[in-house]
Amino acid sequence: MSLPDRIVAVLRAASTLRAALKNKYIAPKADPNTAAHIQRLMRMVALRQIVQETPQLYDRRRVDLMCLRALGIEDPEYLMTQLPAQQPTNPLLEATAKAKIMDALTRQRAQAFKEQSATIDHAQRAADRELDRDKQRANILMQMVKSDPTFAAQLDQIMTAGQVAELIPQHATTGTPNAPV
Repeated sequence: MSLPDRIVAVLRAASTLRAALKNKYIAPKADPNTAAHIQRLMRMVALRQIVQETPQLYDRRRVDLMCLRALGIEDPEYLMTQLPAQQPTNPLLEATAKAKIMDALTRQRAQAFKEQSATIDHAQRAADRELDRDKQRANILMQMVKSDPTFAAQLDQIMTAGQVAELIPQHATTGTPNAPV
């Protein structure tokens, strides 16, 4: 297309445009608000993602209301559940409740300590009784060694075999001379 033909085409298009504007029959093919609406929705999606990453920094309910309004919902509060009414707090009641909780915890710890102490005392008494029995057995063995010279040799054989505990009841029940029962 030559330059004069182009100029003629542009002039025809311009005259067609002027005639259309005079007659007002031009209708847009796309809604010019669509691009702006899409951008608003993209901002809402980005906001929701930020809120999900750091929920402690944002009021989730307000963010949801803002997103619903951006979607064009006229009354988003109607869709949402009602928040329970917050009752005014009384510092004295809160302090009393905390004190009761602390008192209960202290009592539980004291009871646990008493039970633990009783268990330890019981174990200590059992260990003391076992030690007393071992001392008595040792005294019996010493008296038996002193009173019976052959017993010392037997005791040596038994000790090397690891059967000392079996020896004492045997001699105590058989009535070895001069052995305490």
